[in-house]
Amino acid sequence: MVHWCYFICQVLHKISNEQEIMKKQIITVFGNETEAKDNLAVRLVPDLQRRFPKIEFRINDPTESLEPPSDLWIILDVGQGIKEVTVVTELKQLDYVKGSSVHDFDVYLELKLKEKLGKLRKICLILLPHDMEAQTAYKQVVKLLATTTSTRR
Repeated sequence: MVHWCYFICQVLHKISNEQEIMKKQIITVFGNETEAKDNLAVRLVPDLQRRFPKIEFRINDPTESLEPPSDLWIILDVGQGIKEVTVVTELKQLDYVKGSSVHDFDVYLELKLKEKLGKLRKICLILLPHDMEAQTAYKQVVKLLATTTSTRR
């Protein structure tokens, strides 16, 4: 598996060189604000937006049709069965587990369908453990994004 920090760093550095802040980088955020096991990513958005004003954190409803905002689709979401912040760059790395929420099923199927139809070029899923403390998750995501966006500030 590709080291996640190196991969993210390369991708965002390339984006920053090509787009030079003409367009904000978009990170799609999934989650259910009312479901405790599925709202961590959503709860982090206000603080992440303040910390990274050049990145747009776009909260999406996964039950609606999903469209990648660019060639590289960066998604921040909660993952089941993980113990630390995990970066997935290929859908085949995901192990769909029974018992996941309808939201997880919807997102997984939508991404697989887009991949099969050739509408999903590159993907980067930043997955947070559902039971991680918000402050710990925030620090790890900030560390990840700060390392990868330092050339953009």
